[in-house]
Amino acid sequence: MKLRISDTLSLPLEAVTQTFAILAKRGVGKTHTASVMAEEMLKNGQPIVVYDPTGAWFGLKSSKDGKHAGFPVVVFGGEHADVPLEETAGNTIANVIVEKRFPAILDCSLLRKNARIRFMTDFCETLYHKNREALHFFVDEAQTVAPQNVKKMPEAARLLGAMEDIVMQGRRRGLGLTIISPRPAVVNTNLRSACEVIIAMQIIGPHDRKAISEWIDLHGDDEQKATDMLESLASLKRGQAWIWSPSWLGLFKRVEFRDRETFDSSATPEVGHKAAVPKKMAEVDLASLGEQIKATVERAKSEDPKELRKKIAEQAKRITDLEKQLAEKPAEQVTETKIEYVDKPVLKNGQMDKAANLVDRIAKLRDELSVTCAPITEAFAKVVAGPAVIPPKAGFDSKKPDFIPRTPRIIPEKPRNITRPADSITAGPGELVLDKAARLILAALAQYPHGRTSHQIALLTGYSPSSLKGPLANLREHQAVTMGQPVQITQAGLDALGPWERLPTGRELADHWLAKLPKAESLILRALLEVHPSGLTSEEMAARLNYSASSLKGPLAYLRGIELVTMGQPVRASGEFFQ
Repeated sequence: MKLRISDTLSLPLEAVTQTFAILAKRGVGKTHTASVMAEEMLKNGQPIVVYDPTGAWFGLKSSKDGKHAGFPVVVFGGEHADVPLEETAGNTIANVIVEKRFPAILDCSLLRKNARIRFMTDFCETLYHKNREALHFFVDEAQTVAPQNVKKMPEAARLLGAMEDIVMQGRRRGLGLTIISPRPAVVNTNLRSACEVIIAMQIIGPHDRKAISEWIDLHGDDEQKATDMLESLASLKRGQAWIWSPSWLGLFKRVEFRDRETFDSSATPEVGHKAAVPKKMAEVDLASLGEQIKATVERAKSEDPKELRKKIAEQAKRITDLEKQLAEKPAEQVTETKIEYVDKPVLKNGQMDKAANLVDRIAKLRDELSVTCAPITEAFAKVVAGPAVIPPKAGFDSKKPDFIPRTPRIIPEKPRNITRPADSITAGPGELVLDKAARLILAALAQYPHGRTSHQIALLTGYSPSSLKGPLANLREHQAVTMGQPVQITQAGLDALGPWERLPTGRELADHWLAKLPKAESLILRALLEVHPSGLTSEEMAARLNYSASSLKGPLAYLRGIELVTMGQPVRASGEFFQ
């Protein structure tokens, strides 16, 4: 059994479990070459899986002219999907492919980059650990899942590890691999150098030619062959390639790959023409793929906008029919129900008399208290009215009074380098002047007559506790707020404040801070608000936000400093947001 890839070359069937690298610039037939290899494996009854990030492989399901069925390959995802491809279904799809042994195309062209990487990570890990029979895995545009510089794509590090397992150790598990790329220089070196067979087509870029030269240095056995190959790469025509397999086949040959037998869905659309689409494609028996795939299809169908619109139309018609039936039905006689209210005693026998006696005793005590407190009340009224006029003593010298009332010492306010807001109260020397911070403090305290701590005031006003020390000291100096904790507003503070707007509380206060905080701090606070009243440990928070735990130390310290979150573990959002 042979795989006829050219009129002059056929590969043994063991190629299904071998590793290949097809390297060529755009538009010279690398996907065409890989499709020819896939056709030969399918004709020999061997299962294949294709990672297709561009939506170019569905043509395997149709004949060359697009009028007849091709191979019954199941297409997951993309514009020609048999089964939807969900980014969380990598594990499920790999398990079904390993169990049912059917050919598949993983069309990830409609997924975003990060979603594509998440799907492929789960798929490749499961495929490597579960597969035990011959299966060939084609990875088109390999640089998208196995980049040379993982630091620029840290989310792909785990996927790269799974790909390395397949190329280096997959043969013992029945797995073969073909990587396909127009930029070999940006495909991870470990993956590229581990391939046993190189299929080099037209390459022009110096970095990409160097990548091929590195493979030759590692695998090549003849300097003259290397020279012939490298010097001719730039002049190769579409479909022509050098195939070099020093150890497995002992082969070094320049070939021209045969034409495809299936529809060329990877062809570049001509200017001014729509991309060709086959009229007939192979049917796929989805019922034979198992309940997991069937559930995926049904779920996608239920979420399809067309199906949803159809259901809405059916429900609307049903409502219209019911309304019509109600309009035609004679109105029923409704009997008016008379409601009578009956007093039902709440207190038991004897309790009513006790309650009445208690009310009488309270009234008597109130009268007695008003009589007892009358002298005190009178004295207090005199103090409020002002000091009494003291008659002069014997020998009183009018020029030297024995009592000189002390007036409060006025300490002039030190000049500050601040710009007072336009709505500041103008005042003379020694009078209270409200800048923006002082006005917000008084508004917060007016909103909470029982007082707030300094940190609670900071939370409400949007200032840090340290930046409010000066404004609070100034307000205490002018007796606009009380001393100590909690801080309360006085009548003088209310008079100075005048009309005020209520500050945000609860969820509005949380939204105020979410809009104001830097990105990391905002993400942390949002996560804690979502899980309230529960909290999150640093590790749970790092996993939830896709940050490292160490990178969250600074943002968490800042949030704790301004008391938006609690100290200790787990971390919780401030209770102020839920009052």
